[in-house]
Amino acid sequence: MVREKKPTLKEIAELAGVTKATVSMVLNNTGRVSQEQREKVKRIADELDYRPNVIAQGLARQHMKLIGMVIPSFHDDFSHEVFLGIENYAKERGYKILVGLTNNEGDAEDSIIEEFLQLNSAGLIIHPSPVVDSEERMYRQLQQEKVPFVFYTRYPIDGNSDYNRVLCDDVLGGRLAVQHLIEKGHQRIAFYTNRYVKNTNDSINKKIGYERAHQEADLPIDPKLSVSSDMFSAENPLSKWVQEHQVTAIFVSTDYTAITIMEKLQDSGFRIPEDIAIVGYDDIRMAKQCTPKLTTVRVPKKEIGMKTAEMVLSMIEHGMQRHKQEIIETPELIVRRSS
Repeated sequence: MVREKKPTLKEIAELAGVTKATVSMVLNNTGRVSQEQREKVKRIADELDYRPNVIAQGLARQHMKLIGMVIPSFHDDFSHEVFLGIENYAKERGYKILVGLTNNEGDAEDSIIEEFLQLNSAGLIIHPSPVVDSEERMYRQLQQEKVPFVFYTRYPIDGNSDYNRVLCDDVLGGRLAVQHLIEKGHQRIAFYTNRYVKNTNDSINKKIGYERAHQEADLPIDPKLSVSSDMFSAENPLSKWVQEHQVTAIFVSTDYTAITIMEKLQDSGFRIPEDIAIVGYDDIRMAKQCTPKLTTVRVPKKEIGMKTAEMVLSMIEHGMQRHKQEIIETPELIVRRSS
């Protein structure tokens, strides 16, 4: 019988009762895998007529020093600046960076990780997609197979506290943003997130900072003022909600979303910052090009990239660490015209 579809690592792994990472290591003859598992995986691969990626095998034979970078997108310059920090550090040490874009799709994320493993990548740097079920991903399998990998900025919330990661102090960032607005005299301050990121660790931490700033100023926290983009539509616009709730300022979890909000409110007749103040987060390039220029919290993106590369290379060259490694970079408030 001729198979219409090429067998996948996932299919082989399910039949063999092992992880996809284990299958990749067996087929590439790397890693610590028992002889029994190796024989079982190879037998199933033969039965399915699996043919590995020839280009990948060729690269692996050359023992290229590769690090795979897995990210949702390059839609703004945040990931690009992190990438520059990673590349600059890795290049000085003879490593090359390959980038795989997941477009916020979990299956695509797994496929890209599989491809990097087939390429015999020395390690992985991952910015997990915000809209996938982290319990379905390969992260714990990578840990079990001792594959060096590091998360940056965001990490999966799946009950595992042992992931290696490089983060920004988003609780502090949220506090800085809201303290600034309170000092400007605002008391009805909203916290706004895009629906895709509202349940990620970084957005959760920004909200914690938002609440702490209120507590420190003895201002009541109104839960109705914490909202996300899925609450609004053409029939129920943000401008109407702002007026109904007497909101005078909005702290937004990303610059990209903050600029979009600012444009929508301006189209509805709001003056910024006279009628409503806006503070974003990240300090992307567009933040100082929009009108008015956006007050924001600057994330040290290149520094995060460098520290991430340093961490994964340490794991590659000196072996996996027994305990979680975590580096937290400090954000900075950048005051411009929007507040």
